[in-house]
Amino acid sequence: MIIKEKKTMKSYKSSRSIKAATFVSLLFAATAGLTQQLFWTDGNLFAIKRAPLAGGDATVVLQGKNYTHLAFDPMTRLLYFAIGDPVPMLYRCQPDGTHQQLLLTLDTHNYVRGMAIDAVGGKIYWSSSDGYVAGNGKIRRANLDGTGVEDLVTGMIYPYAMAIDMASGKMFWIRQELDSIWRANLDGSNPESLIPLGSSSYAFCLALDTARAQLYWTDPGNQMIGRANLDGSDAHQIAPLDYGSLDAGITVDAGPEGQWRSIGQPLAIIGGGGGTTNNTNNGSASLFWADTINHQVYSSALDGSGAHVFRDTDPNYAQNLLVIRNWETAVSIARAQQGLRLSWNSRAGLAYRVQASSNRTDTSWVDISGRLTASGSTTSWTDTNALSTSQRFYRVLKE
Repeated sequence: MIIKEKKTMKSYKSSRSIKAATFVSLLFAATAGLTQQLFWTDGNLFAIKRAPLAGGDATVVLQGKNYTHLAFDPMTRLLYFAIGDPVPMLYRCQPDGTHQQLLLTLDTHNYVRGMAIDAVGGKIYWSSSDGYVAGNGKIRRANLDGTGVEDLVTGMIYPYAMAIDMASGKMFWIRQELDSIWRANLDGSNPESLIPLGSSSYAFCLALDTARAQLYWTDPGNQMIGRANLDGSDAHQIAPLDYGSLDAGITVDAGPEGQWRSIGQPLAIIGGGGGTTNNTNNGSASLFWADTINHQVYSSALDGSGAHVFRDTDPNYAQNLLVIRNWETAVSIARAQQGLRLSWNSRAGLAYRVQASSNRTDTSWVDISGRLTASGSTTSWTDTNALSTSQRFYRVLKE
């Protein structure tokens, strides 16, 4: 299915005095329609809901089933969700709930306990266990259309949650029976205990900020929201969580500059004099988590400061949270002998176009690349006319 969607907008102000070899320009949202939204599954009201990050009334996306976990594929802009009853199933649909497609029907030995998407690799990952009876614990994955199911890590009792870091090629999950957070390579190799949580732990959900290489989790047993580096170091509490807040979801909103590190370049803004300025500490980035016992969703800065009630009452039992923004793909720009070389995260087989404009606010964008079909996880294209113009802004569109 081809979805015509504007993906991201990048800007570059050319200058013959620029000496930096590689940099990433300021990112602007380019997708029309869906505004920045917080999605959540409601375990008491049997619904998936969403509401604007700017505030406002909640909208019911889907209702009538036991929706448990959410994930988002930014390449095709499809929402993935898991259902618990009568048997566990995996679906996908548009973010407004239309065009539902059943991907997998599982069984009561393989309930979904956490879910994440490797958007570049084109895979969906999930933790799995045997209903509410501990056993048959697995980490599994499949193609995004539900084919090719694989068991990657087995022999566990009660794995929970799932997070993916495409840059390091690692996945993260919780082993509740061992009171610890684990990680492994994306093919399931080299599983290892990463963060011990202590015997009082009852951790449920993970969230990952790939832009800043930080891992977050909810742990009502230890009455905390935790954070650590992706190597497990500096694990500590950043906010409290009510002891009774079981199944509490958590998610990171990395802000309008995107969150993928897999192209391996630091974020920067192009200055008027041609220099670059680091901009990885984006003030608009936020953390959201659920308090399921008090029926609230909290928000804070990424370090836990400024925590406050973001939504009250309508998230009745928010088991899973997800932020969907209008951007997704980060673009790096490097000085090349022939001009400027643009590179971005891609998926093999999908088609992209590079467009340019002389003004950031101009609505008249010119297609300068033609159709570019990706052959791998990164696609590059060189603008040979870039240095002949005084100013040029770019955006990458996915067909």
